[in-house]
Amino acid sequence: MKTLLLFLLFSQMALTSTREFQSTSSFSAGGTGVASIESIDATVLNPAGGAFAQDSKFYAGYTGASFLGDSKDSTSNDDNLNGFMAAVYDSTDKARGGFLYQRYTDDGIRRNRIGTSMAMPVGKLTSLGSSYFYNMDKDLSKNKTKKFHQVNLGMTSIISQRMVLGIVANDILNTYDKEKTVGTVGLKYALSDTIQAMSDVGYNYRGKFKTSSFYKFGTQINFMDQFALRGGYKVDKYENAKGFSAGLAWNAGKLAINIGYSDLKRNDQLSTSFINKDESLKEINSSLVIAIK
Repeated sequence: MKTLLLFLLFSQMALTSTREFQSTSSFSAGGTGVASIESIDATVLNPAGGAFAQDSKFYAGYTGASFLGDSKDSTSNDDNLNGFMAAVYDSTDKARGGFLYQRYTDDGIRRNRIGTSMAMPVGKLTSLGSSYFYNMDKDLSKNKTKKFHQVNLGMTSIISQRMVLGIVANDILNTYDKEKTVGTVGLKYALSDTIQAMSDVGYNYRGKFKTSSFYKFGTQINFMDQFALRGGYKVDKYENAKGFSAGLAWNAGKLAINIGYSDLKRNDQLSTSFINKDESLKEINSSLVIAIK
């Protein structure tokens, strides 16, 4: 088990120039979620978390963003910064799994992604999971499409009644962009019955920690039985971005509606980034979740 933990922690993970599409819950909480045990987050982030999910769900979400600022060298097309995601997850069997479809455009790349994930317990408090993504990235300026396969591994462990640990390794076969590899560890802690705190940390495994590390913090406060308020902050030296996010969720049992907002700026004005100088990226992410079993 120790060998497996070290492998998952330090496995090389591919990160493409296109930013990853996030679920609304993760988006609203600063991008955290590797330690999540929600079924939809398992299809996107850490596949192992789905082993502890309680409900089978259908998810449909949309994100849209725009650059605001006085940058004179901006080449961003606001109409292209958008995306859609649909996912379904079955939590009824011991071996649990789901499917997802994503279509989004960012930084001149239009990505279509089809994926599947599966999770199984390896003990009462630990689970392992894997997911597979088939990505089709179209360069809109060159009208060329690059296709690649991606295999991901994850582990989730319930440390105590209040603490969950998650480790995930994406693209373990290094099928895409070997120069951009990162590793991530996540932690979730329940401060009380209504307040949860989350954190994700990682860095570019092939690079230097000082210039490629990232850390994300998030919190969720449940109130009035059906509502949840989320917030988060991240500093990502790898993507050269930093900023806050916030969101609100309404959960009526069979139906849930989520909405989130984020405001990102460059972390280092002298380094390259998908955000131009003197600009901020403001993004809204919303979703509908239906419990199907």
